[in-house]
Amino acid sequence: MGNCYKAENSSSMYTNKNKGYSILKGAVFLIFLPFFLPAQTISRLVPKKGLFVTTNNLTWITGSEINFLTPQRNNHHYYFTWWEQDVDSTQLEKDVLLIGSENTAVSGTYSVEKVDSTTKTFIDCKWNLQDSAVADVVYAKIWLPFLNETTWSNDQKAVVNIQEFYDTLLIATTPFGKFQFRSSHPFKIKVNANASPGAKDYTQRSQYLTLYDENIPVNQAKGLHRTFFVKEIHTVLAMRNSAITKNIVLEKVNAAWKHSVNQNQLLPQPKSIQLTNKQYIIPLLKPAVVSDAANQYRNILKLQWQIGKNYYPNIITLQNNLLPVEGYVIDIKEEVINIQCKTEKGLRYALHTLVQLTKNEYGKLQIPQGNIKDAPSVAWRGIHMFTGPTSWQLHKRMYDRILFPLKMDKVVLQCEQAEWKRFPEIHNSISVSLKDLKSEFDYLRKNYIEPIPLIQSLGHMEWFFKPKKNRLLAVNPQYPYTLNPELPQSQMAVKQLWDEAFALLKPATIHIGLDEIGMIGFNIPREKEIDFFKTQITFLSMYANRKKAKLMIWGDMGLAPGEGPDALNGVNKERAAIIRSFIPAGTYIGDWHYLNNPDPEVYKTNLQIWKQNNNLPLASPWLGPNNVRGFVHAAIDEKAGVLQTTWADFESSEKNMLQNIEQFAAYILAMDYAWSGRKELPQSLPYNAIEDWTSRFYAQPKPIIDKNGWRNTEPISFQNITTAAQMNLPVVYHLKWKNISSCGFVFRATTETILPEGTPVAVVQFLGNDKVVYEKQLRYGVEVRSKTDQRNIYAHTPGKDEKTLFDFFQKQLTISGVRITNLHVAGGVTIDEFMLIE
Repeated sequence: MGNCYKAENSSSMYTNKNKGYSILKGAVFLIFLPFFLPAQTISRLVPKKGLFVTTNNLTWITGSEINFLTPQRNNHHYYFTWWEQDVDSTQLEKDVLLIGSENTAVSGTYSVEKVDSTTKTFIDCKWNLQDSAVADVVYAKIWLPFLNETTWSNDQKAVVNIQEFYDTLLIATTPFGKFQFRSSHPFKIKVNANASPGAKDYTQRSQYLTLYDENIPVNQAKGLHRTFFVKEIHTVLAMRNSAITKNIVLEKVNAAWKHSVNQNQLLPQPKSIQLTNKQYIIPLLKPAVVSDAANQYRNILKLQWQIGKNYYPNIITLQNNLLPVEGYVIDIKEEVINIQCKTEKGLRYALHTLVQLTKNEYGKLQIPQGNIKDAPSVAWRGIHMFTGPTSWQLHKRMYDRILFPLKMDKVVLQCEQAEWKRFPEIHNSISVSLKDLKSEFDYLRKNYIEPIPLIQSLGHMEWFFKPKKNRLLAVNPQYPYTLNPELPQSQMAVKQLWDEAFALLKPATIHIGLDEIGMIGFNIPREKEIDFFKTQITFLSMYANRKKAKLMIWGDMGLAPGEGPDALNGVNKERAAIIRSFIPAGTYIGDWHYLNNPDPEVYKTNLQIWKQNNNLPLASPWLGPNNVRGFVHAAIDEKAGVLQTTWADFESSEKNMLQNIEQFAAYILAMDYAWSGRKELPQSLPYNAIEDWTSRFYAQPKPIIDKNGWRNTEPISFQNITTAAQMNLPVVYHLKWKNISSCGFVFRATTETILPEGTPVAVVQFLGNDKVVYEKQLRYGVEVRSKTDQRNIYAHTPGKDEKTLFDFFQKQLTISGVRITNLHVAGGVTIDEFMLIE
């Protein structure tokens, strides 16, 4: 369920050649490329995302939708951003998406073609059921901040209130061009935006102007037929590039870096913690003998502080077999830290607790003296994530900085879209390499975490059916989603996938999915779901037994209305009981329910049903903070496990993390509640889970002592083609100075425009001897926000200014200049403050 916006990252930037500059004092050299590019609008239609229109390298239309619902609007017949669409590649001049299929509720096409200066979209769908329905059409989603200086008209008449518009013709006049929207039927406009997000509005990501129509009646006699044109009346010609180069003298400043920072909350909250005002000062020098526990502590501490070859705590460990398996006791005294534990896992948890307690006071690392006794409230504490081409490095950062300290002990990795050797035809742009997948499994085991592969093996098989040759194995080959397990070839294909997974990953538990079997493309009676479920779970449970592995499934098919709060796809109690009867005793059940209710009683019936069925339920919440709190406490009361789910699209990437940040913050809530059993409601917790997640994720090793620096005092501003005042600003600044030895830098920057989270806006290249020695990309939300966006930047250092970036090199570098390049034509970046740290 990722954001439909696709950021444009291009080196093609534009400005006006006739404008001079006097932004910086001193000698300034302007460099212009001596040619123009003609204005150009590019249109494309993307499956599950819709229409995208790009003008002068600015993608300003960022999605569209076609949805079909029951007349009461309580169920979807077709949901564009979730249902898959095939691409008809036979029409070379068009992008054509195939909607539905002849043997399901709806069938037809959604197409776009560019004719001269006009983008033409066509919707032609017929309704195949006897019952009627209603359709909603979103013709275009426009990123509203790009239209701040836009005037609207309807032919020759000004449109004063855009949200009262209802007609077939609309004209937008913007700084980057003039465009006409024309539809075959009147359309409406709504604004879903907040031009000034508040300090805690982290989930406020929509900034859309939506052109739409809704509640359109459809039946067999009357399908859905619409046209929608976007005509480029004219666009502003812009130069491809401009750059300023200048020799400057940086100003010497004191305390460019001050050692004092804020600590994150100690999480999870220990069962018992009694600390005093006295401190254990960590010795600076290395002793003759360093304990293994001290070395482990230092390896964790290195992620937070630049300790070099110093700081060696005196840690003595004692095995105590009377403690719980994961429990530990810490006694922090003036000269020594004593740790009691039963297992190495318990010791690791104790060390993570110690690192979180370590603080920097007056340039010394120290830990409060006192006593901590701790053990988990839930024994099975896991998270669920997808994979992707960059997921291993992303996950490793999550593990090291957040999830290991949170004392998570299971990871379910949904890895069906890996680069399996047996099925090379299913490889795609979000496939994880087998090397990375194995590295992640090995790393988790090394850190006492059980990795569990999830490969969907019945429903949710659209990934397997992307190659058309596999579609004969589907229940409905015309609209493939559910595997037909009654075909021998289907079971052979699933076995081959699992054989390869076992050979590579050697799992002790396998998750086979089995959820939402009949959700899409199921053109036969729903009762057949029962047979399919029985066939596949019987086959795969026997397979798991032969591999001596435990079995895990999702639980929605085995529950009916009245047996849980939601996710009840068993239809009725009799049928759900039949499905449950097929599930072998001892199977883990990912019992997912997403009702955002903090009351544990809401979730206990479903957990009890699974226990009565001799299964092992795992309370599986999603992103709602109250959902997490209530469901985890139900698991504590019912002695069940916890599996925190995350559905940030089907690829695990930093971009998807940023655009679904509340889903990742829910990991913190789930692991804290599951370990500590604390009772507070989410809004009463002493931390903000989103801020805690991002400050931990983007934490860097910091200097322990204060450091001076050098500062540039002149603001630096870059081009923004959506506003006349910034249309002609440069896209590249190159500042030069005499060699300076530096360990890092400080940037305070803003953009003129709110952009989607994670959008690259500039790249900073530090130069030594005219070569790039360090490069940092500035992304919206992470390193920079707009002037009107009150939220902090995610990469800020707690305790420092919330819009200022401190970034440290891995080693001391000799810097003689910086080159800053604008990456987004609508960003309008301004560097208000820039310092090098000595």
